Amino acid sequence: NGNNWAFGCDFNGNDLSNVQIRGEDCGGLCDKTPGCSHFTWTTWKDGTCWLKTGSVTQDDAIATNDPSMVCGIISTQGPSPSGTSGTTTRYWDCCKPSCSWSGKVSGSNSYVKSCRKDGYSVFDHSNAVSGCEGGEAFTCNNQKPWAINDQLAYGFAAATIPGLSEQDRCCACYKLEFTSDPVKGKTMIVQVTNSGSDVKANLVILYQT
Repeated sequence: NGNNWAFGCDFNGNDLSNVQIRGEDCGGLCDKTPGCSHFTWTTWKDGTCWLKTGSVTQDDAIATNDPSMVCGIISTQGPSPSGTSGTTTRYWDCCKPSCSWSGKVSGSNSYVKSCRKDGYSVFDHSNAVSGCEGGEAFTCNNQKPWAINDQLAYGFAAATIPGLSEQDRCCACYKLEFTSDPVKGKTMIVQVTNSGSDVKANLVILYQT
């Protein structure tokens, strides 16, 4: 269902090799490398892909304090579907993300964390009521986009993907390749933190600060 990538995580040990490469190419390199089953990408030396081997699951990923790190597992269920054209726009939203409710996330993926109004104090459960509904839960300050370089950025989004349930959309990651100016030719990798039930199909709304 696309949930093979995550931000701010790492897999310890089992290194095959490491290569200085763009973050967007790390997963593809692992997929083409014999024996590579999972990977971690960091900003070390302007971008390093750590190719790893062995049997792992998403539960083996370790959370880090570095939101620029990306880790992933190579799917063994065949190739991903071909790319789909869509539209992007931007928004600012401090409400608790809809994917912060554990019931909206499939499999072993953790729900999106929410914070108190200071933006830093993280709730240790998924049941806190949204501040937009009179509660105390809001979007955490670290859920904002960041650029790796002039061509690649990471961020968070709300999206509705045809054919996928809300549980499948929440926490899934997608690679966006922009085809129109002024960002034509640039790439952004986003994680869906809002399910976008009120968003039309194939529209990705990007968080902004």
